[in-house]
Amino acid sequence: KIRLFESGADDYLTKPFSTDELLARVQVALRRTQTLTPSIPTTQTIRFDGITVNLATHQVFMDDNEIHLTPTEYRLFTTLLKNNGNAVSYNQLLTEITTGVKGDPGAYLRVYIMQLRKKLERKPAEPKHFLSVPGYGFRLLIS
Repeated sequence: KIRLFESGADDYLTKPFSTDELLARVQVALRRTQTLTPSIPTTQTIRFDGITVNLATHQVFMDDNEIHLTPTEYRLFTTLLKNNGNAVSYNQLLTEITTGVKGDPGAYLRVYIMQLRKKLERKPAEPKHFLSVPGYGFRLLIS
């Protein structure tokens, strides 16, 4: 069971299970994703800690210097940004940024988070914005 959660599972069912229980768990999962619906308009510019993100033009600046993000880095960054500091699961992030990842989704995402930290954290080894949520995913704090 622990391996399932470490691999990014949000829930599981053991056999035998009832159809009612399965439907209830699906409804809970759907409610959870609806609460994570992006709430930042795409025309908005967001500023925090010297970082400026223009969601309309897909530009990111740090201290007025444009920072080049790969398409995957940008999708990961804006997915975290749009979730307003809430933790986002490995599976949801993978769904947002790519398809068909084989192997450990956490390891795949850690590589991209490390790149974002190098580009957008003042001290990448001591991140204060791109934070890991062990066994679950990541969150972006912009306060």
